[in-house]
Amino acid sequence: MKMKEKVDKIVAYEPTVFINRQLIYDYPEQLLIEHGITVIEHADFEGIERISAALGAEILSTFDNPERKDEVLGTCESIE
Repeated sequence: MKMKEKVDKIVAYEPTVFINRQLIYDYPEQLLIEHGITVIEHADFEGIERISAALGAEILSTFDNPERKDEVLGTCESIE
């Protein structure tokens, strides 16, 4: 699967913030930013688990079911 296709799958969820455990290369980061998505990379797994619990979100490793976005995305008032 090409990088743009992966980004398109993420974009289909309509997130405002994308948090990833690994490095996000410049091209996919730029595509996400063009869609108004803030990118946070190099998050540790324990931190992601805590964020998931606090926001009521699921940790996703695939983005094949965007129709579930209301079930899996969390929300918060602000990020500092």
